[in-house]
Amino acid sequence: MKAGASIWGGLRFTIPHLSDSGKNVRFELQIRSKNANNSQSDVVTLLLEVRAATRLSAFGVSRPEVVTVPEPGWVAPQPPRRLEDIGPPLEYVYEVVNEGPSAISQGTLELSCPLALGDRPLLYVVGHSGPRNCTASHGLDRLHLAEQEQSGDSHALQRRDAGTRDTRGAAPPGPPSTLGCPEAECFRLSCPMGGLEKQQRAILHLSARLWARSFLQREVRAQALRCEAEYRVLRLPYRVRPPHYPSQHLQVVTGLQWARAESSTGVPVWVVVLAVLLGLLLLALLSYGLYKLGFFKRSVPYGTAMEKAQLKPQAASEA
Repeated sequence: MKAGASIWGGLRFTIPHLSDSGKNVRFELQIRSKNANNSQSDVVTLLLEVRAATRLSAFGVSRPEVVTVPEPGWVAPQPPRRLEDIGPPLEYVYEVVNEGPSAISQGTLELSCPLALGDRPLLYVVGHSGPRNCTASHGLDRLHLAEQEQSGDSHALQRRDAGTRDTRGAAPPGPPSTLGCPEAECFRLSCPMGGLEKQQRAILHLSARLWARSFLQREVRAQALRCEAEYRVLRLPYRVRPPHYPSQHLQVVTGLQWARAESSTGVPVWVVVLAVLLGLLLLALLSYGLYKLGFFKRSVPYGTAMEKAQLKPQAASEA
């Protein structure tokens, strides 16, 4: 190299065991030459920081979004013998996604839903699916009604209740008064989560029934139920610890509306009679108006113009 010349170059490294490294990766750079004098440059140290971080995204949905409380004439046998005797079905679905870039070795998902308000039950929790080894604060399916539920009836209920999504327009206007924790006694479900790699997800399903009897008596004046879920990261599979462990919190609200009487009983007789009388009265008024205007007194001209021309000579001869 001549004096004043410069050379640019680059090196690419791969670190196969980065998870076992410390907080820094150290590189030492030095230029060596065959010069008789000053053949080695000073050592330059380059430190690359190693971080462990991950980002979470959580989603929750209520199926259906608005549940219809049976009308006041609805009567359920006491004690209930089937799940239908308690009320319409509800399902809460929660999904947690590890957006990366780091993996998650351990986490926990906690769910809380309003179970009772005083001595009035709100929800009847049937069961859950998804993560294993979950612990619940209250018993699941305490009346053992899920064992007697037939699969055909459950599918029919899901199809029927799926149609309640289109009835959200009938809900009371304005922000609904929600009922959740800690206003009511809560059902809590804690599920330990195993490892989640990048873009891997965990899903939790919670099946329940709305206790319609409590809402029909109008002692529970809530217009919506609120369930909350929180996912917390407890550990990452690295020696380097992140500055903080991420967590994600979300709420799912289920709207409530009261069913109105359907028109299946038919139109009342007095409505039919009144409609017929009003129709006859309108027809009579229309006919009377036309009569006053002389509509019924008009005479149609006799014959055409050719027939009139043929009749004129005959009329003259007779005269």
